Amino acid sequence: MWLRISPFVILIIVIAVVILILWAVKTRTKKVEYRGQELSTSAQCKICGQDNLPEARFCANCGAALVTEAETPESPPASLETPGEYAGFWIRFAAAVIDGAILTVATIFTSGFGIILFWLYFWLFTGLKGQTLGKMVLSIKVINAEGDIPTLGIAALREILGKTLSAIALFIGLLWIIWDEEKRGWHDIIANTRVVKVVKAKSEE
Repeated sequence: MWLRISPFVILIIVIAVVILILWAVKTRTKKVEYRGQELSTSAQCKICGQDNLPEARFCANCGAALVTEAETPESPPASLETPGEYAGFWIRFAAAVIDGAILTVATIFTSGFGIILFWLYFWLFTGLKGQTLGKMVLSIKVINAEGDIPTLGIAALREILGKTLSAIALFIGLLWIIWDEEKRGWHDIIANTRVVKVVKAKSEE
Protein backbone atom coordinates (compact mmCIF):
# COMPACT_ATOMS: atom_id res chain seq x y z
CA MET A 1 0.00 0.00 0.00
CA TRP A 2 2.86 2.37 0.87
CA LEU A 3 4.50 1.87 -2.53
CA ARG A 4 1.29 2.85 -4.27
CA ILE A 5 0.77 6.10 -2.38
CA SER A 6 4.43 7.03 -2.12
CA PRO A 7 4.68 8.87 -5.51
CA PHE A 8 1.55 10.84 -4.67
CA VAL A 9 2.91 11.88 -1.29
CA ILE A 10 6.24 12.89 -2.82
CA LEU A 11 4.45 15.01 -5.43
CA ILE A 12 2.42 16.78 -2.75
CA ILE A 13 5.56 17.50 -0.72
CA VAL A 14 7.46 18.85 -3.76
CA ILE A 15 4.58 21.17 -4.68
CA ALA A 16 4.27 22.32 -1.07
CA VAL A 17 8.00 23.01 -0.82
CA VAL A 18 7.97 25.18 -3.96
CA ILE A 19 4.97 27.16 -2.70
CA LEU A 20 6.52 27.59 0.74
CA ILE A 21 9.85 28.80 -0.60
CA LEU A 22 8.04 31.46 -2.63
CA TRP A 23 6.00 32.41 0.45
CA ALA A 24 9.11 32.63 2.61
CA VAL A 25 10.90 34.86 0.10
CA LYS A 26 7.90 37.18 -0.05
CA THR A 27 7.60 37.32 3.76
CA ARG A 28 11.29 38.02 4.34
CA THR A 29 11.23 40.73 1.66
CA LYS A 30 8.48 42.51 3.58
CA LYS A 31 10.55 42.29 6.77
CA VAL A 32 13.55 43.86 5.05
CA GLU A 33 11.37 46.72 3.81
CA TYR A 34 10.01 47.21 7.31
CA ARG A 35 13.46 47.34 8.87
CA GLY A 36 14.51 50.03 6.41
CA GLN A 37 11.72 52.34 7.56
CA GLU A 38 11.86 54.70 10.53
CA LEU A 39 9.08 53.88 12.95
CA SER A 40 8.29 56.69 15.33
CA THR A 41 5.43 54.70 16.86
CA SER A 42 7.24 51.38 17.28
CA ALA A 43 6.32 49.32 20.33
CA GLN A 44 9.41 48.96 22.51
CA CYS A 45 9.64 45.98 24.84
CA LYS A 46 10.07 47.04 28.48
CA ILE A 47 11.91 43.81 29.22
CA CYS A 48 14.66 43.64 26.58
CA GLY A 49 14.32 47.00 24.74
CA GLN A 50 13.54 45.40 21.35
CA ASP A 51 11.66 47.61 18.85
CA ASN A 52 8.60 45.86 17.45
CA LEU A 53 5.87 46.58 14.93
CA PRO A 54 3.24 49.02 16.26
CA GLU A 55 0.53 46.36 15.97
CA ALA A 56 2.62 43.61 17.62
CA ARG A 57 1.16 42.14 20.78
CA PHE A 58 4.27 40.27 21.90
CA CYS A 59 8.00 40.99 21.69
CA ALA A 60 9.69 39.23 18.76
CA ASN A 61 12.89 38.89 20.79
CA CYS A 62 11.88 37.67 24.25
CA GLY A 63 8.16 36.94 23.83
CA ALA A 64 7.00 39.36 26.54
CA ALA A 65 3.55 40.94 26.20
CA LEU A 66 3.51 44.48 24.76
CA VAL A 67 1.14 47.34 25.52
CA THR A 68 1.42 50.29 23.11
CA GLU A 69 0.16 53.82 23.66
CA ALA A 70 -2.49 53.30 21.02
CA GLU A 71 -3.70 50.19 22.76
CA THR A 72 -4.57 50.57 26.44
CA PRO A 73 -6.91 47.80 27.55
CA GLU A 74 -9.68 48.97 29.87
CA SER A 75 -10.25 45.70 31.70
CA PRO A 76 -8.50 42.46 30.83
CA PRO A 77 -10.54 39.28 30.57
CA ALA A 78 -10.63 36.91 33.51
CA SER A 79 -8.22 34.51 31.80
CA LEU A 80 -5.76 35.88 29.25
CA GLU A 81 -3.02 33.79 27.67
CA THR A 82 0.35 35.49 27.41
CA PRO A 83 3.63 33.93 26.30
CA GLY A 84 6.26 33.32 28.93
CA GLU A 85 9.76 31.84 28.66
CA TYR A 86 10.92 29.65 25.77
CA ALA A 87 9.81 26.03 25.92
CA GLY A 88 12.72 23.60 26.17
CA PHE A 89 13.40 20.26 24.55
CA TRP A 90 11.76 17.91 27.05
CA ILE A 91 8.41 19.66 27.34
CA ARG A 92 8.24 19.84 23.54
CA PHE A 93 9.21 16.16 23.34
CA ALA A 94 6.37 15.31 25.76
CA ALA A 95 3.92 17.25 23.59
CA ALA A 96 5.15 15.32 20.55
CA VAL A 97 4.56 12.03 22.38
CA ILE A 98 0.96 13.05 23.10
CA ASP A 99 0.46 14.08 19.47
CA GLY A 100 2.01 10.81 18.31
CA ALA A 101 -0.41 8.79 20.44
CA ILE A 102 -3.37 10.73 19.03
CA LEU A 103 -2.17 10.25 15.45
CA THR A 104 -1.51 6.54 16.01
CA VAL A 105 -5.13 6.04 17.03
CA ALA A 106 -6.39 8.22 14.17
CA THR A 107 -4.28 6.31 11.63
CA ILE A 108 -6.14 3.10 12.46
CA PHE A 109 -9.23 4.63 10.89
CA THR A 110 -7.39 6.16 7.90
CA SER A 111 -5.33 3.22 6.70
CA GLY A 112 -2.97 4.21 3.87
CA PHE A 113 -3.22 7.94 4.52
CA GLY A 114 -1.23 8.16 7.73
CA ILE A 115 1.49 10.48 6.44
CA ILE A 116 -1.05 12.84 4.86
CA LEU A 117 -2.98 12.96 8.14
CA PHE A 118 0.31 13.59 9.95
CA TRP A 119 1.16 16.68 7.86
CA LEU A 120 -2.40 18.03 7.91
CA TYR A 121 -2.63 17.66 11.68
CA PHE A 122 0.54 19.62 12.48
CA TRP A 123 0.07 22.15 9.65
CA LEU A 124 -3.55 23.11 10.42
CA PHE A 125 -3.28 23.13 14.21
CA THR A 126 -0.08 25.18 14.12
CA GLY A 127 -1.32 27.60 11.44
CA LEU A 128 -4.76 28.17 12.97
CA LYS A 129 -4.17 27.81 16.72
CA GLY A 130 -0.40 27.87 17.23
CA GLN A 131 -0.89 24.68 19.24
CA THR A 132 -1.40 21.00 18.54
CA LEU A 133 -3.45 19.03 21.05
CA GLY A 134 -0.24 17.95 22.77
CA LYS A 135 0.93 21.56 23.08
CA MET A 136 -2.47 22.58 24.45
CA VAL A 137 -2.21 19.96 27.19
CA LEU A 138 1.25 21.20 28.23
CA SER A 139 0.48 24.91 27.72
CA ILE A 140 3.12 25.71 25.11
CA LYS A 141 2.58 27.58 21.87
CA VAL A 142 4.23 28.37 18.52
CA ILE A 143 4.51 32.09 17.75
CA ASN A 144 5.91 34.00 14.78
CA ALA A 145 8.43 36.87 14.80
CA GLU A 146 5.72 39.34 15.88
CA GLY A 147 4.56 37.11 18.74
CA ASP A 148 1.33 36.08 17.01
CA ILE A 149 0.00 32.72 15.79
CA PRO A 150 1.84 31.73 12.59
CA THR A 151 -0.07 31.97 9.33
CA LEU A 152 -0.89 28.79 7.42
CA GLY A 153 1.97 29.57 5.04
CA ILE A 154 4.55 29.92 7.81
CA ALA A 155 3.12 26.85 9.54
CA ALA A 156 3.52 24.80 6.36
CA LEU A 157 7.10 26.03 5.96
CA ARG A 158 7.81 24.98 9.54
CA GLU A 159 5.94 21.68 9.70
CA ILE A 160 6.64 20.28 6.22
CA LEU A 161 9.96 21.59 4.92
CA GLY A 162 11.51 22.53 8.25
CA LYS A 163 10.74 19.34 10.16
CA THR A 164 11.65 17.17 7.19
CA LEU A 165 15.12 18.74 7.04
CA SER A 166 15.43 18.57 10.83
CA ALA A 167 14.62 14.85 10.85
CA ILE A 168 16.58 13.58 7.85
CA ALA A 169 19.82 15.06 9.24
CA LEU A 170 19.89 12.30 11.87
CA PHE A 171 17.43 14.36 13.93
CA ILE A 172 20.13 16.92 14.67
CA GLY A 173 17.72 19.66 13.63
CA LEU A 174 15.32 18.61 16.37
CA LEU A 175 18.05 18.19 18.99
CA TRP A 176 19.23 21.71 18.12
CA ILE A 177 16.58 22.92 20.57
CA ILE A 178 18.89 21.82 23.40
CA TRP A 179 21.77 24.12 22.34
CA ASP A 180 20.01 27.13 20.83
CA GLU A 181 19.71 30.21 23.09
CA GLU A 182 16.08 30.66 22.08
CA LYS A 183 15.45 26.89 22.17
CA ARG A 184 14.76 26.71 18.44
CA GLY A 185 15.04 23.68 16.21
CA TRP A 186 16.05 24.02 12.57
CA HIS A 187 12.36 24.11 11.63
CA ASP A 188 11.90 27.12 13.95
CA ILE A 189 14.93 28.88 12.46
CA ILE A 190 13.73 28.24 8.89
CA ALA A 191 10.23 29.60 9.62
CA ASN A 192 11.41 32.27 12.11
CA THR A 193 9.18 30.91 14.85
CA ARG A 194 9.61 30.21 18.55
CA VAL A 195 7.86 27.95 21.03
CA VAL A 196 6.96 29.57 24.34
CA LYS A 197 5.26 28.54 27.54
CA VAL A 198 1.78 30.01 27.88
CA VAL A 199 0.85 31.52 31.23
CA LYS A 200 -2.55 32.60 32.43
CA ALA A 201 -2.65 36.29 33.35
CA LYS A 202 -4.88 36.87 36.35
CA SER A 203 -7.32 39.75 36.08
CA GLU A 204 -6.97 42.53 38.59
CA GLU A 205 -9.99 42.96 40.82
